[in-house]
Amino acid sequence: MADLARIGSFSVPESEASMETSRERVISIVLNEQEWQAFVRLHPQPVTWLRERIHETIAVEPLTALSAAAAASTRSATTR
Repeated sequence: MADLARIGSFSVPESEASMETSRERVISIVLNEQEWQAFVRLHPQPVTWLRERIHETIAVEPLTALSAAAAASTRSATTR
């Protein structure tokens, strides 16, 4: 049986997963209807608002973000 890799919530053959070259990422969170309505009332364009917050965070702490990413990558490589 082929080795399977997880991409999102799907399992695919490892050979197909390694062919994936996309560098886009998706963030998913669960909100109940009341939370969603309150959030959209405060931020009518929630995707734009979240993207701006992410960009602001990266701009304010670029070295911290890069250092954390490098450390995570190193930990990931050593645990394989």
